[in-house]
Amino acid sequence: RHEARALLEQAIALHRSLDDRSAEGSARSLLGSVLLAAGDTEAARASLVEAVRLQRSCGARAAEGDAQNDLGNFHLGRGELDDARCLYEQALELHREAGDRVHEANTVGNLANCLELLGRPRDAAPLHLQSLAIHRETGHRRGEANGLNNLGFCRLAEGRLRESSALLADA
Repeated sequence: RHEARALLEQAIALHRSLDDRSAEGSARSLLGSVLLAAGDTEAARASLVEAVRLQRSCGARAAEGDAQNDLGNFHLGRGELDDARCLYEQALELHREAGDRVHEANTVGNLANCLELLGRPRDAAPLHLQSLAIHRETGHRRGEANGLNNLGFCRLAEGRLRESSALLADA
């Protein structure tokens, strides 16, 4: 992790020297993940927030959506569910605006997972179905498997055991 951090910090410095804010933002998102894995929560948060700011500043709408999704994942992992939900909703709007269907599907799935954790599986289920449909439409097989898995657990939370078992078997 130390080596990954050092390399990402070098990449960030290089992107900054080239005034490539979008690439710097992408590297900052990765650095945020590395810092979080290393247990440096506050530095991870700062890096992820800066990634969003950089992507927004250069008008990279799809990349801004990716950065907001990453920041949403950070908040979800910390149990800050309302913050995560808001970030996923903003990321979803950006991905739809950019026409980025694969990332849209991932963000819809993340939002659905967040709603489940908020105790709202009935609100989550249509989103899981939407995510699954997009993954199938785009031919993203791993996303389809994840979508089936997520929908299966959602159906389990709803008490729909038979449907849950079938979905999880298909995943």
